[in-house]
Amino acid sequence: MTTSSPRTAAPPIGPATTRWPARRLLLVGIGFVALGAIALASTAFLYWEERVGSICGDGWISESINSGRCSSHGGVDEDLSVNTLVGVTPDNPINIPRLGVGLFGVVDLAIGGFLLDRARRRRPEATLPTPTPAPAATRSESASGIVELTARFVSGQSGPSVEISTDGGEPTVQPFTFRNDNDRAALQLTELSQTTKKRRFGRRGRTAVEAFGAELFDALFVGNAHTRYREALTAAVGANSRLRVLLELDDATQGLPWEYLYDSERASFLAMSGDTTVVRVVRDQAPTRPSAPIDQLRVLVMAASPRGFETLDIDAELRQIKDRLAGCADRVAVQFVDGETLDDLRTALTTFDPHVFHFIGHGQWDDSDRDGAVVFSDRHGGPHPITGRDLGVLLNRPGLRLVLFNSCNGARTSQHDRFAGVAGSLVAQGVPASIGMQYPVEDQSAASFGSEFLAALIATGSIDQALTDARTKIYASHSGIEWATPVMTTRVDVDAIIEFASTTSRAR
Repeated sequence: MTTSSPRTAAPPIGPATTRWPARRLLLVGIGFVALGAIALASTAFLYWEERVGSICGDGWISESINSGRCSSHGGVDEDLSVNTLVGVTPDNPINIPRLGVGLFGVVDLAIGGFLLDRARRRRPEATLPTPTPAPAATRSESASGIVELTARFVSGQSGPSVEISTDGGEPTVQPFTFRNDNDRAALQLTELSQTTKKRRFGRRGRTAVEAFGAELFDALFVGNAHTRYREALTAAVGANSRLRVLLELDDATQGLPWEYLYDSERASFLAMSGDTTVVRVVRDQAPTRPSAPIDQLRVLVMAASPRGFETLDIDAELRQIKDRLAGCADRVAVQFVDGETLDDLRTALTTFDPHVFHFIGHGQWDDSDRDGAVVFSDRHGGPHPITGRDLGVLLNRPGLRLVLFNSCNGARTSQHDRFAGVAGSLVAQGVPASIGMQYPVEDQSAASFGSEFLAALIATGSIDQALTDARTKIYASHSGIEWATPVMTTRVDVDAIIEFASTTSRAR
Protein backbone atom coordinates (compact mmCIF):
# COMPACT_ATOMS: atom_id res chain seq x y z
CA MET A 1 0.00 0.00 0.00
CA THR A 2 1.09 3.62 -0.47
CA THR A 3 2.75 4.83 2.69
CA SER A 4 3.90 8.14 4.10
CA SER A 5 6.45 9.18 6.66
CA PRO A 6 5.45 8.54 10.28
CA ARG A 7 3.64 11.48 11.83
CA THR A 8 5.51 13.36 14.54
CA ALA A 9 2.49 13.09 16.81
CA ALA A 10 2.62 9.31 16.73
CA PRO A 11 4.62 7.80 19.59
CA PRO A 12 7.48 5.43 18.75
CA ILE A 13 6.79 1.76 18.98
CA GLY A 14 7.91 0.41 22.31
CA PRO A 15 9.22 -3.02 23.19
CA ALA A 16 7.08 -5.78 21.86
CA THR A 17 4.85 -7.84 24.07
CA THR A 18 6.97 -10.97 24.24
CA ARG A 19 5.82 -14.56 24.41
CA TRP A 20 7.84 -17.55 25.51
CA PRO A 21 9.52 -19.38 22.62
CA ALA A 22 8.44 -22.91 21.79
CA ARG A 23 11.57 -24.55 23.30
CA ARG A 24 11.04 -22.94 26.70
CA LEU A 25 7.35 -23.84 26.67
CA LEU A 26 8.30 -27.41 25.78
CA LEU A 27 10.77 -27.74 28.67
CA VAL A 28 8.45 -26.17 31.23
CA GLY A 29 5.55 -28.30 29.98
CA ILE A 30 7.61 -31.49 30.32
CA GLY A 31 8.56 -30.41 33.85
CA PHE A 32 4.95 -29.95 34.89
CA VAL A 33 3.94 -33.28 33.35
CA ALA A 34 6.78 -35.09 35.14
CA LEU A 35 5.92 -33.45 38.47
CA GLY A 36 2.26 -34.31 38.08
CA ALA A 37 3.07 -37.93 37.23
CA ILE A 38 5.32 -38.21 40.29
CA ALA A 39 2.61 -36.77 42.54
CA LEU A 40 -0.03 -39.17 41.24
CA ALA A 41 2.32 -42.15 41.44
CA SER A 42 3.23 -41.21 45.02
CA THR A 43 -0.43 -40.91 45.94
CA ALA A 44 -1.18 -44.34 44.52
CA PHE A 45 1.86 -45.93 46.20
CA LEU A 46 1.37 -44.40 49.65
CA TYR A 47 -2.39 -44.50 49.87
CA TRP A 48 -3.42 -47.51 47.85
CA GLU A 49 -4.32 -49.48 50.94
CA GLU A 50 -3.71 -49.49 54.70
CA ARG A 51 -3.66 -52.29 57.28
CA VAL A 52 -6.46 -51.80 59.83
CA GLY A 53 -6.42 -55.13 61.72
CA SER A 54 -5.89 -58.88 61.52
CA ILE A 55 -7.67 -62.23 61.64
CA CYS A 56 -5.93 -64.38 64.25
CA GLY A 57 -5.27 -68.11 64.11
CA ASP A 58 -8.24 -68.96 66.37
CA GLY A 59 -10.63 -66.74 64.41
CA TRP A 60 -10.33 -63.75 66.67
CA ILE A 61 -10.44 -60.39 64.83
CA SER A 62 -7.96 -57.95 66.19
CA GLU A 63 -8.28 -54.23 65.48
CA SER A 64 -4.71 -53.66 66.46
CA ILE A 65 -1.92 -53.20 63.90
CA ASN A 66 0.94 -53.62 66.40
CA SER A 67 3.45 -56.46 66.21
CA GLY A 68 1.92 -58.45 69.08
CA ARG A 69 -1.66 -58.08 68.00
CA CYS A 70 -2.50 -61.86 67.88
CA SER A 71 0.09 -63.20 70.33
CA SER A 72 -2.54 -64.76 72.61
CA HIS A 73 -4.84 -65.93 69.81
CA GLY A 74 -2.72 -68.28 67.76
CA GLY A 75 -0.78 -65.62 65.77
CA VAL A 76 -1.73 -63.68 62.69
CA ASP A 77 -3.55 -65.64 60.05
CA GLU A 78 -4.53 -62.79 57.66
CA ASP A 79 -4.17 -59.00 57.59
CA LEU A 80 -7.20 -56.78 57.09
CA SER A 81 -6.71 -53.78 54.75
CA VAL A 82 -8.87 -51.02 53.29
CA ASN A 83 -8.49 -48.95 50.11
CA THR A 84 -7.12 -45.65 51.32
CA LEU A 85 -6.77 -44.03 47.88
CA VAL A 86 -10.48 -43.28 47.59
CA GLY A 87 -11.95 -44.99 50.66
CA VAL A 88 -12.58 -43.88 54.23
CA THR A 89 -9.86 -44.88 56.67
CA PRO A 90 -9.25 -44.73 60.42
CA ASP A 91 -7.62 -41.67 61.86
CA ASN A 92 -4.05 -41.69 60.69
CA PRO A 93 -1.89 -38.61 59.96
CA ILE A 94 -0.61 -40.12 56.73
CA ASN A 95 -4.11 -40.09 55.18
CA ILE A 96 -4.76 -36.39 55.71
CA PRO A 97 -2.85 -35.01 52.68
CA ARG A 98 -3.74 -37.71 50.16
CA LEU A 99 -6.49 -35.67 48.44
CA GLY A 100 -4.26 -32.61 48.16
CA VAL A 101 -1.37 -34.58 46.71
CA GLY A 102 -3.67 -36.18 44.14
CA LEU A 103 -5.21 -32.86 43.09
CA PHE A 104 -1.73 -31.36 42.89
CA GLY A 105 -0.77 -34.08 40.43
CA VAL A 106 -3.91 -33.59 38.32
CA VAL A 107 -3.39 -29.82 38.12
CA ASP A 108 0.27 -30.23 37.17
CA LEU A 109 -0.64 -32.64 34.38
CA ALA A 110 -3.26 -30.21 33.06
CA ILE A 111 -0.83 -27.29 33.08
CA GLY A 112 1.86 -29.38 31.45
CA GLY A 113 -0.51 -30.56 28.72
CA PHE A 114 -1.58 -26.98 27.99
CA LEU A 115 2.02 -25.78 27.73
CA LEU A 116 2.98 -28.66 25.46
CA ASP A 117 0.07 -27.83 23.18
CA ARG A 118 1.14 -24.20 23.00
CA ALA A 119 4.69 -25.28 22.24
CA ARG A 120 3.41 -27.46 19.40
CA ARG A 121 1.52 -24.51 17.91
CA ARG A 122 4.61 -22.29 18.01
CA ARG A 123 7.01 -24.85 16.61
CA PRO A 124 7.19 -23.27 13.13
CA GLU A 125 9.23 -20.35 14.45
CA ALA A 126 12.05 -22.75 15.25
CA THR A 127 11.89 -24.67 11.98
CA LEU A 128 11.86 -21.88 9.41
CA PRO A 129 14.68 -19.37 9.00
CA THR A 130 13.01 -16.08 9.84
CA PRO A 131 14.43 -12.63 9.28
CA THR A 132 15.24 -10.72 12.44
CA PRO A 133 12.51 -8.16 13.10
CA ALA A 134 13.53 -4.57 12.69
CA PRO A 135 14.62 -3.04 16.01
CA ALA A 136 13.33 0.40 15.07
CA ALA A 137 9.73 1.58 14.92
CA THR A 138 8.56 -0.52 12.00
CA ARG A 139 5.12 0.56 10.94
CA SER A 140 3.29 1.66 7.85
CA GLU A 141 0.88 4.57 7.90
CA SER A 142 -1.76 5.19 5.27
CA ALA A 143 -2.52 8.67 4.04
CA SER A 144 -5.14 8.98 6.80
CA GLY A 145 -2.63 8.08 9.53
CA ILE A 146 -3.97 4.54 9.96
CA VAL A 147 -1.23 2.02 10.75
CA GLU A 148 -1.11 -0.82 8.22
CA LEU A 149 0.16 -4.38 8.51
CA THR A 150 0.21 -6.61 5.44
CA ALA A 151 -0.02 -10.41 5.45
CA ARG A 152 0.89 -11.81 2.02
CA PHE A 153 0.30 -15.52 1.39
CA VAL A 154 2.37 -17.55 -1.05
CA SER A 155 2.53 -21.22 -1.94
CA GLY A 156 5.89 -22.92 -2.44
CA GLN A 157 7.45 -26.35 -2.70
CA SER A 158 7.79 -26.54 1.08
CA GLY A 159 4.14 -25.62 1.60
CA PRO A 160 2.15 -22.42 2.17
CA SER A 161 3.79 -19.53 3.94
CA VAL A 162 2.85 -15.99 4.96
CA GLU A 163 4.93 -12.82 4.89
CA ILE A 164 4.11 -10.24 7.57
CA SER A 165 5.38 -6.75 6.82
CA THR A 166 5.19 -3.15 7.92
CA ASP A 167 7.06 -0.25 6.43
CA GLY A 168 10.63 0.27 7.64
CA GLY A 169 11.83 -3.28 8.28
CA GLU A 170 12.46 -6.67 6.76
CA PRO A 171 9.37 -8.88 6.38
CA THR A 172 8.83 -11.78 8.73
CA VAL A 173 8.28 -15.04 6.82
CA GLN A 174 6.83 -18.17 8.37
CA PRO A 175 4.92 -21.28 7.32
CA PHE A 176 1.14 -21.08 7.49
CA THR A 177 -0.57 -24.15 8.86
CA PHE A 178 -4.26 -24.30 9.67
CA ARG A 179 -6.11 -27.50 10.39
CA ASN A 180 -9.31 -26.48 8.60
CA ASP A 181 -9.31 -26.41 4.84
CA ASN A 182 -11.53 -23.95 2.99
CA ASP A 183 -14.45 -26.30 2.43
CA ARG A 184 -14.55 -27.38 6.07
CA ALA A 185 -14.32 -23.80 7.30
CA ALA A 186 -17.11 -22.68 4.99
CA LEU A 187 -19.27 -25.60 6.10
CA GLN A 188 -18.77 -24.84 9.78
CA LEU A 189 -19.62 -21.16 9.44
CA THR A 190 -22.58 -21.83 7.14
CA GLU A 191 -24.01 -24.27 9.68
CA LEU A 192 -23.63 -21.67 12.43
CA SER A 193 -25.31 -19.07 10.22
CA GLN A 194 -28.24 -21.39 9.60
CA THR A 195 -28.50 -21.97 13.33
CA THR A 196 -28.78 -18.19 13.75
CA LYS A 197 -31.77 -18.11 11.45
CA LYS A 198 -33.47 -20.79 13.52
CA ARG A 199 -33.00 -18.63 16.63
CA ARG A 200 -31.02 -21.30 18.40
CA PHE A 201 -27.75 -19.45 18.37
CA GLY A 202 -26.59 -19.20 21.99
CA ARG A 203 -23.46 -18.88 24.05
CA ARG A 204 -22.15 -22.23 22.82
CA GLY A 205 -22.25 -20.98 19.24
CA ARG A 206 -20.48 -17.73 20.08
CA THR A 207 -17.81 -19.66 21.95
CA ALA A 208 -17.32 -21.91 18.91
CA VAL A 209 -16.84 -18.87 16.66
CA GLU A 210 -14.36 -17.33 19.11
CA ALA A 211 -12.40 -20.60 19.24
CA PHE A 212 -12.37 -20.82 15.45
CA GLY A 213 -11.21 -17.21 15.10
CA ALA A 214 -8.54 -17.62 17.79
CA GLU A 215 -7.11 -20.68 16.05
CA LEU A 216 -6.98 -18.79 12.76
CA PHE A 217 -5.32 -15.83 14.52
CA ASP A 218 -2.69 -18.07 16.15
CA ALA A 219 -1.92 -19.67 12.79
CA LEU A 220 -1.39 -16.24 11.22
CA PHE A 221 0.41 -14.40 14.02
CA VAL A 222 3.00 -16.73 15.52
CA GLY A 223 6.52 -16.02 16.74
CA ASN A 224 8.03 -12.89 15.19
CA ALA A 225 4.81 -12.22 13.28
CA HIS A 226 2.95 -11.95 16.57
CA THR A 227 5.57 -9.46 17.78
CA ARG A 228 5.13 -7.33 14.67
CA TYR A 229 1.34 -7.38 15.12
CA ARG A 230 1.59 -6.23 18.76
CA GLU A 231 4.04 -3.49 17.81
CA ALA A 232 1.77 -2.18 15.06
CA LEU A 233 -1.29 -2.33 17.31
CA THR A 234 0.54 -0.45 20.07
CA ALA A 235 1.52 2.27 17.59
CA ALA A 236 -2.03 2.59 16.27
CA VAL A 237 -3.66 2.80 19.69
CA GLY A 238 -0.99 5.20 20.95
CA ALA A 239 -1.67 7.52 18.01
CA ASN A 240 -5.43 7.35 18.61
CA SER A 241 -5.78 5.65 15.23
CA ARG A 242 -6.50 2.12 14.00
CA LEU A 243 -4.52 -0.87 12.78
CA ARG A 244 -5.56 -1.95 9.31
CA VAL A 245 -4.73 -5.62 8.61
CA LEU A 246 -4.35 -6.11 4.86
CA LEU A 247 -4.67 -9.69 3.61
CA GLU A 248 -3.12 -10.57 0.24
CA LEU A 249 -4.60 -14.03 -0.16
CA ASP A 250 -3.75 -16.77 -2.60
CA ASP A 251 -5.98 -19.45 -4.08
CA ALA A 252 -5.51 -21.75 -1.08
CA THR A 253 -6.47 -19.18 1.56
CA GLN A 254 -9.03 -16.86 -0.04
CA GLY A 255 -11.92 -19.13 0.98
CA LEU A 256 -11.16 -18.94 4.71
CA PRO A 257 -13.45 -16.67 6.77
CA TRP A 258 -10.74 -14.18 7.83
CA GLU A 259 -13.30 -11.73 9.15
CA TYR A 260 -13.58 -13.99 12.23
CA LEU A 261 -9.94 -13.41 13.29
CA TYR A 262 -10.10 -13.28 17.11
CA ASP A 263 -7.41 -11.79 19.35
CA SER A 264 -7.90 -13.80 22.56
CA GLU A 265 -5.44 -11.63 24.51
CA ARG A 266 -7.71 -8.63 23.94
CA ALA A 267 -10.95 -10.66 23.73
CA SER A 268 -11.93 -8.96 20.46
CA PHE A 269 -12.63 -9.78 16.83
CA LEU A 270 -10.30 -7.78 14.59
CA ALA A 271 -13.08 -6.97 12.12
CA MET A 272 -15.42 -5.63 14.81
CA SER A 273 -13.01 -3.69 17.00
CA GLY A 274 -12.58 0.06 17.24
CA ASP A 275 -8.81 -0.47 17.08
CA THR A 276 -8.49 -2.86 14.10
CA THR A 277 -9.99 -3.51 10.68
CA VAL A 278 -9.58 -6.38 8.20
CA VAL A 279 -9.42 -5.80 4.43
CA ARG A 280 -8.71 -8.22 1.59
CA VAL A 281 -6.35 -6.88 -1.05
CA VAL A 282 -5.90 -8.02 -4.66
CA ARG A 283 -2.47 -7.18 -6.10
CA ASP A 284 -2.71 -6.94 -9.86
CA GLN A 285 -0.34 -5.58 -12.48
CA ALA A 286 -3.27 -4.33 -14.53
CA PRO A 287 -3.88 -0.58 -14.14
CA THR A 288 -6.82 0.90 -12.24
CA ARG A 289 -8.51 4.14 -13.24
CA PRO A 290 -7.55 7.09 -11.02
CA SER A 291 -10.20 9.11 -9.24
CA ALA A 292 -10.63 12.71 -8.17
CA PRO A 293 -11.79 13.82 -4.71
CA ILE A 294 -15.58 13.67 -4.36
CA ASP A 295 -17.74 16.57 -3.15
CA GLN A 296 -21.05 14.74 -3.35
CA LEU A 297 -21.18 10.96 -3.35
CA ARG A 298 -23.52 9.49 -5.96
CA VAL A 299 -25.12 6.20 -4.87
CA LEU A 300 -27.19 4.07 -7.24
CA VAL A 301 -29.49 1.58 -5.49
CA MET A 302 -31.18 -1.30 -7.25
CA ALA A 303 -33.43 -4.05 -5.91
CA ALA A 304 -34.68 -7.25 -7.54
CA SER A 305 -37.02 -9.91 -6.19
CA PRO A 306 -37.97 -12.28 -9.04
CA ARG A 307 -40.57 -15.04 -8.88
CA GLY A 308 -39.46 -18.34 -7.45
CA PHE A 309 -37.28 -16.82 -4.73
CA GLU A 310 -38.04 -15.93 -1.16
CA THR A 311 -39.89 -12.62 -0.98
CA LEU A 312 -37.73 -9.80 0.36
CA ASP A 313 -39.03 -6.74 2.18
CA ILE A 314 -37.48 -4.44 -0.38
CA ASP A 315 -39.74 -1.48 0.37
CA ALA A 316 -38.64 -1.50 4.02
CA GLU A 317 -34.96 -1.66 3.05
CA LEU A 318 -35.24 1.19 0.55
CA ARG A 319 -37.16 3.24 3.12
CA GLN A 320 -34.43 2.52 5.67
CA ILE A 321 -31.76 3.84 3.27
CA LYS A 322 -33.80 7.00 2.60
CA ASP A 323 -34.29 7.63 6.33
CA ARG A 324 -30.61 7.11 7.22
CA LEU A 325 -29.41 9.46 4.44
CA ALA A 326 -32.19 12.03 4.74
CA GLY A 327 -30.02 14.62 6.47
CA CYS A 328 -27.04 14.28 4.12
CA ALA A 329 -28.40 15.74 0.89
CA ASP A 330 -25.43 18.08 0.52
CA ARG A 331 -22.96 15.19 0.69
CA VAL A 332 -24.80 12.33 -1.02
CA ALA A 333 -27.19 11.92 -3.94
CA VAL A 334 -29.18 8.69 -4.04
CA GLN A 335 -31.03 7.36 -7.06
CA PHE A 336 -33.15 4.21 -7.13
CA VAL A 337 -33.27 2.14 -10.32
CA ASP A 338 -36.77 1.99 -11.78
CA GLY A 339 -36.99 -1.69 -12.67
CA GLU A 340 -35.32 -5.01 -11.91
CA THR A 341 -33.75 -6.05 -15.23
CA LEU A 342 -30.18 -5.82 -16.40
CA ASP A 343 -31.23 -3.34 -19.07
CA ASP A 344 -32.80 -1.13 -16.39
CA LEU A 345 -29.42 -1.10 -14.66
CA ARG A 346 -27.62 -0.21 -17.90
CA THR A 347 -29.90 2.78 -18.41
CA ALA A 348 -29.45 4.04 -14.86
CA LEU A 349 -25.66 3.70 -15.03
CA THR A 350 -25.60 5.81 -18.18
CA THR A 351 -27.81 8.62 -16.89
CA PHE A 352 -26.63 8.81 -13.27
CA ASP A 353 -22.92 7.80 -13.41
CA PRO A 354 -22.61 6.59 -9.76
CA HIS A 355 -19.61 6.33 -7.48
CA VAL A 356 -21.28 3.48 -5.53
CA PHE A 357 -23.62 0.78 -6.82
CA HIS A 358 -25.72 -0.94 -4.16
CA PHE A 359 -27.61 -4.11 -5.16
CA ILE A 360 -30.39 -5.55 -2.97
CA GLY A 361 -31.66 -9.00 -3.83
CA HIS A 362 -30.76 -12.65 -4.08
CA GLY A 363 -27.49 -14.38 -4.88
CA GLN A 364 -26.64 -17.98 -5.59
CA TRP A 365 -23.65 -20.28 -5.88
CA ASP A 366 -23.41 -23.17 -8.33
CA ASP A 367 -21.17 -25.93 -6.96
CA SER A 368 -20.93 -27.69 -10.32
CA ASP A 369 -19.81 -24.53 -12.15
CA ARG A 370 -17.93 -23.21 -9.10
CA ASP A 371 -19.27 -19.76 -9.81
CA GLY A 372 -21.67 -17.29 -8.25
CA ALA A 373 -24.36 -15.00 -9.59
CA VAL A 374 -26.74 -12.25 -8.53
CA VAL A 375 -30.33 -12.75 -9.58
CA PHE A 376 -31.99 -9.99 -11.58
CA SER A 377 -35.48 -10.25 -13.03
CA ASP A 378 -36.24 -10.81 -16.68
CA ARG A 379 -38.91 -8.90 -18.61
CA HIS A 380 -41.60 -11.27 -17.31
CA GLY A 381 -40.58 -11.12 -13.64
CA GLY A 382 -38.77 -14.44 -13.65
CA PRO A 383 -35.19 -15.00 -12.39
CA HIS A 384 -32.22 -13.91 -14.52
CA PRO A 385 -28.92 -14.96 -12.86
CA ILE A 386 -25.92 -12.82 -13.86
CA THR A 387 -22.35 -13.91 -13.08
CA GLY A 388 -19.62 -11.54 -12.01
CA ARG A 389 -17.97 -11.86 -15.43
CA ASP A 390 -21.12 -10.67 -17.17
CA LEU A 391 -21.90 -7.98 -14.64
CA GLY A 392 -18.39 -6.60 -15.02
CA VAL A 393 -19.22 -5.62 -18.60
CA LEU A 394 -21.55 -2.95 -17.19
CA LEU A 395 -19.88 -2.06 -13.90
CA ASN A 396 -16.23 -1.72 -14.94
CA ARG A 397 -16.66 1.92 -15.91
CA PRO A 398 -15.07 5.32 -15.15
CA GLY A 399 -16.27 6.89 -11.94
CA LEU A 400 -17.57 3.74 -10.25
CA ARG A 401 -15.45 3.13 -7.14
CA LEU A 402 -17.36 0.63 -5.01
CA VAL A 403 -19.97 -2.10 -5.52
CA LEU A 404 -22.02 -3.29 -2.55
CA PHE A 405 -23.99 -6.52 -2.75
CA ASN A 406 -26.70 -7.21 -0.19
CA SER A 407 -27.23 -10.72 -1.52
CA CYS A 408 -26.29 -14.18 -0.28
CA ASN A 409 -22.93 -15.59 -1.37
CA GLY A 410 -21.98 -12.39 -3.20
CA ALA A 411 -18.40 -12.60 -1.90
CA ARG A 412 -17.98 -16.37 -2.05
CA THR A 413 -14.83 -17.38 -3.94
CA SER A 414 -13.30 -20.36 -5.69
CA GLN A 415 -9.84 -21.86 -5.17
CA HIS A 416 -9.65 -22.61 -8.89
CA ASP A 417 -10.69 -19.36 -10.59
CA ARG A 418 -10.20 -15.78 -9.38
CA PHE A 419 -12.99 -14.64 -11.73
CA ALA A 420 -15.47 -16.98 -10.02
CA GLY A 421 -17.69 -15.31 -7.46
CA VAL A 422 -19.41 -12.00 -8.06
CA ALA A 423 -17.61 -9.48 -5.84
CA GLY A 424 -14.13 -10.92 -6.44
CA SER A 425 -14.69 -11.13 -10.18
CA LEU A 426 -15.55 -7.44 -10.41
CA VAL A 427 -12.38 -6.44 -8.56
CA ALA A 428 -10.32 -8.74 -10.77
CA GLN A 429 -11.80 -7.04 -13.85
CA GLY A 430 -10.86 -3.55 -12.68
CA VAL A 431 -13.57 -2.27 -10.31
CA PRO A 432 -11.59 -0.62 -7.46
CA ALA A 433 -13.42 -2.29 -4.55
CA SER A 434 -16.39 -4.44 -3.63
CA ILE A 435 -18.28 -5.54 -0.55
CA GLY A 436 -20.27 -8.77 -0.59
CA MET A 437 -21.59 -11.52 1.64
CA GLN A 438 -19.47 -14.65 1.96
CA TYR A 439 -22.34 -16.72 3.43
CA PRO A 440 -26.13 -16.72 3.36
CA VAL A 441 -27.44 -13.67 5.20
CA GLU A 442 -30.80 -12.98 6.80
CA ASP A 443 -32.93 -10.29 5.13
CA GLN A 444 -33.15 -8.15 8.28
CA SER A 445 -29.40 -8.26 8.86
CA ALA A 446 -28.66 -7.37 5.24
CA ALA A 447 -31.02 -4.40 5.39
CA SER A 448 -29.40 -3.10 8.57
CA PHE A 449 -25.94 -3.50 7.10
CA GLY A 450 -26.57 -1.63 3.84
CA SER A 451 -28.20 1.46 5.30
CA GLU A 452 -25.79 1.69 8.23
CA PHE A 453 -22.73 1.33 5.98
CA LEU A 454 -23.81 4.13 3.65
CA ALA A 455 -24.68 6.45 6.54
CA ALA A 456 -21.37 5.76 8.30
CA LEU A 457 -19.43 6.26 5.06
CA ILE A 458 -20.94 9.73 4.63
CA ALA A 459 -20.41 10.59 8.29
CA THR A 460 -16.81 9.41 8.64
CA GLY A 461 -15.37 9.45 5.12
CA SER A 462 -13.66 6.11 5.88
CA ILE A 463 -14.74 2.90 4.17
CA ASP A 464 -13.22 0.47 6.65
CA GLN A 465 -14.57 2.41 9.63
CA ALA A 466 -17.99 2.46 7.99
CA LEU A 467 -17.69 -1.31 7.55
CA THR A 468 -16.89 -1.72 11.25
CA ASP A 469 -19.82 0.50 12.24
CA ALA A 470 -22.16 -1.56 10.06
CA ARG A 471 -20.85 -4.79 11.58
CA THR A 472 -21.51 -3.54 15.11
CA LYS A 473 -25.01 -2.50 14.02
CA ILE A 474 -25.75 -6.07 12.90
CA TYR A 475 -24.21 -7.48 16.07
CA ALA A 476 -26.14 -5.17 18.38
CA SER A 477 -29.45 -5.71 16.57
CA HIS A 478 -29.32 -9.38 15.70
CA SER A 479 -26.40 -10.87 17.67
CA GLY A 480 -25.35 -14.21 16.17
CA ILE A 481 -22.43 -14.36 13.75
CA GLU A 482 -23.78 -12.59 10.66
CA TRP A 483 -21.80 -9.44 11.48
CA ALA A 484 -18.75 -11.10 9.85
CA THR A 485 -20.56 -12.14 6.68
CA PRO A 486 -19.67 -8.91 4.76
CA VAL A 487 -16.25 -9.04 3.05
CA MET A 488 -14.42 -6.05 1.58
CA THR A 489 -11.95 -6.61 -1.27
CA THR A 490 -9.92 -3.86 -2.93
CA ARG A 491 -7.30 -3.54 -5.65
CA VAL A 492 -6.32 0.03 -4.67
CA ASP A 493 -5.27 1.72 -1.44
CA VAL A 494 -8.19 1.67 0.96
CA ASP A 495 -8.03 5.45 1.41
CA ALA A 496 -8.10 5.87 -2.38
CA ILE A 497 -11.31 3.89 -2.96
CA ILE A 498 -13.48 6.90 -2.17
CA GLU A 499 -11.69 10.13 -1.33
CA PHE A 500 -13.88 12.98 -0.19
CA ALA A 501 -12.88 16.53 -1.09
CA SER A 502 -13.34 17.73 2.50
CA THR A 503 -13.20 15.55 5.61
CA THR A 504 -12.67 18.23 8.24
CA SER A 505 -16.13 17.76 9.71
CA ARG A 506 -15.96 14.00 9.80
CA ALA A 507 -14.93 11.80 12.70
CA ARG A 508 -11.92 9.54 12.40
